[in-house]
Amino acid sequence: MALFAAGGPLFPIENRDLPLPEALGSLVRGVGKWSFANEQHLRTLLRLSLDPKSGVHRPGHRRQWIADALRRGREHMDSRAYARLSKALTLLLGIDPVVVMRDIAGASEKEALDALEWAARTLVASALSEKPKCRG
Repeated sequence: MALFAAGGPLFPIENRDLPLPEALGSLVRGVGKWSFANEQHLRTLLRLSLDPKSGVHRPGHRRQWIADALRRGREHMDSRAYARLSKALTLLLGIDPVVVMRDIAGASEKEALDALEWAARTLVASALSEKPKCRG
């Protein structure tokens, strides 16, 4: 399937001048639009990947997209906040949030994209506002 070629679809952060929360919100919205546009193929991939006998594995591109997008903000977060944020943002990309938004939340595509973008902006802003924990 061409959708899942090496590297997957590219979602560059086009607005590098935007504050980091807005840039990540833009990434999440862009991936969300792509996911909605390819929903049936992505659901098929998800379904197959859940069956260990199928031998189908999800490519996991989102981790690299997140690392690339957060690169310029990493020095503003301690390592624990960065790791937690990176993991939390994986929940907002790909077919997974589309399934939850449509099937569980009953959201329209617009409602889902708005909610996912808001969640990304909120998570990033929160991580950036955290004070590093003192150890000792």
